[in-house]
Amino acid sequence: MSRKLPNLLFYNRQLCSYSGISKASTKLSNLTIDQFTAAKRVDHIISLALSVPTSSVWTSSEDSSKTFLKNSERLPVDTKIYYEYDTEEISLSIATFAQKIASKNKKQTILDSKSSLFASTTKHFPIVYEDSAIYVFSKPSGFATQGGTKIKYSVDDHIQILGKNENTEPKLVHRLDKNTSGLLVVAKNGLVAATLSSAFQNQLISKKYLAVVNGHPLPESGKITKPLIKRLVGFTEKICIAAKNSENTSEIRNATTVYKTIFKGHLTRGLNKNTKALPMSIVELYPLTGRKHQLRVHCSAMLNCAILGDEKYSSDRPIVLPKEHRNIDMCLHMAKIKLPLLDGKGRDLIIDGKKKHIILTQPVPSTWYNILDTIGFDYKNYNY
Repeated sequence: MSRKLPNLLFYNRQLCSYSGISKASTKLSNLTIDQFTAAKRVDHIISLALSVPTSSVWTSSEDSSKTFLKNSERLPVDTKIYYEYDTEEISLSIATFAQKIASKNKKQTILDSKSSLFASTTKHFPIVYEDSAIYVFSKPSGFATQGGTKIKYSVDDHIQILGKNENTEPKLVHRLDKNTSGLLVVAKNGLVAATLSSAFQNQLISKKYLAVVNGHPLPESGKITKPLIKRLVGFTEKICIAAKNSENTSEIRNATTVYKTIFKGHLTRGLNKNTKALPMSIVELYPLTGRKHQLRVHCSAMLNCAILGDEKYSSDRPIVLPKEHRNIDMCLHMAKIKLPLLDGKGRDLIIDGKKKHIILTQPVPSTWYNILDTIGFDYKNYNY
């Protein structure tokens, strides 16, 4: 009783298996149920037809109702379909589902191709703290948090492979610029991610960065409250201090940074005889908001002290360093973070009637040691 209908996939005992989602099958809009495929649950039918686990049918179907369309009517995924010989064949709509599965398969294929980089990256991207709710990594400079057209392997790729290996669902809850090093917090699941993302947005998580800057800030400490806006400068997109009379007010983002100079020194070693000593400082930075490039712009534009190694925001005031320091990483490092202690479901851990917090610190990377020794900063005894 197989009557051909347009844009339908007919399948029976002779045609009921696929080796994955091909280009043809992802364009299918319907499955047609006949006497050979009846008396089965919807998830089992689709699983068999598209060669995917039944669990994928549940996770990829509509989140709100977990339903498919059967003859234009909503049908729950766990419903068993019965075939009646005296009625028309049943048409089961799977177009959206098939597209989602195809998208997942494509992402997984890309991820699989990057799995060879996982082991080698783990050595340079270690987990420095872990509990039932989070991973905390020490991110090196040069490792992008998220992918892009020129990014071969990112933190996001790494944690997805880690999650697959450890049966977790890691999610980024904040970001560090590619050339910023230091502590990076990753949630182990969506519930924890929602709690931590909200905490970051509502300034309930305190962070301390260390930076080596060119020059000596004046005043030595204070609070910078200057809004930021994205602009095209020449052919380069930059974050800039927003002018009071800026036209694109909807694109302006408030930004606040507290800073404190903890050391002032001079770079003398390796300079030419006729070159003056270069003033440099170590500054603690406490962002009260989390805007893109906030610390870099506030240091460069408001303190007139660009972060050492930050080519993007010091290009208008280039400093010629001695050869031994010219390839230095950008000297901005997330050194300390205080965040709520959560359980695996994103709930606050209450101990003795009080919410608990965890404070984590991470020393500056070894790539800084040479420049810090040169200017005379005792990083070994610094109290993080």
